Amino acid sequence: MSEQRSFDPTADNVTRIYPKPPLETSSDGGDSNDMDSRVTRLEAHMEYVRRDLDEIRGDQKAILAKLVELPTKRDLDTWRWQWLATGLAIVALTVGGITGGLALIARFAG
Repeated sequence: MSEQRSFDPTADNVTRIYPKPPLETSSDGGDSNDMDSRVTRLEAHMEYVRRDLDEIRGDQKAILAKLVELPTKRDLDTWRWQWLATGLAIVALTVGGITGGLALIARFAG
């Protein structure tokens, strides 16, 4: 059986296998020729990401507000039973009315 090992990126063998490339040096003392422009672009992108996240949060709050107003499964079951009871009551009244009407007609006709 092989033994399980955890990966440690700071271990010496990792830095020996995957050495970091040296940074380019420029005449103005920076570590890379285009580092400032790259950082500026990243900052601009992060501003857009932050704006988009704020927009998503606003949308999420609107969705949650609408979600609270939606009926639950229990509400739908209750409504179904109420409509069923109402329908049965209408059928019973209709049948009773017809039966009573026919009895009334039979009494006067007869």
